[in-house]
Amino acid sequence: MTKRARIWNAYRTFEPIYDLLTSLYDGEVDTVKEVTVISDWEGGLMEAVPALEGWVCIWDRIIKGEGLVIDLSPLRTIQQALANDESMSIDMIEDAIKLTNRCYQAYLAIPKDRIVSYSTTEQISIELEEAGLI
Repeated sequence: MTKRARIWNAYRTFEPIYDLLTSLYDGEVDTVKEVTVISDWEGGLMEAVPALEGWVCIWDRIIKGEGLVIDLSPLRTIQQALANDESMSIDMIEDAIKLTNRCYQAYLAIPKDRIVSYSTTEQISIELEEAGLI
């Protein structure tokens, strides 16, 4: 499991985030009952705001665990703007795309077993939080 992610698998992992950012850049997002949605990894839909929040949380965990110097604030800004139904500038979206590109490159360099470990730890943390245990 010390292998790195293959480019195709890495792209599939990042695809919903890239699709959201591209949609925002183009000025046309998908909505259901006035809630912004993105495609999930199985072809369904998920709410964009909590999905992006989860994405930022997992990347915060990866960055800390790997000792990376990556500032997640551009994605946090996009997530907050979506959550508060605020407009976004092209510069904000471009910054988030650049950040996502940096995360993508980091993802390709990190062994899969560590990525799986970070993901599992984040999922456990979410479930404990939802159960009111943390």
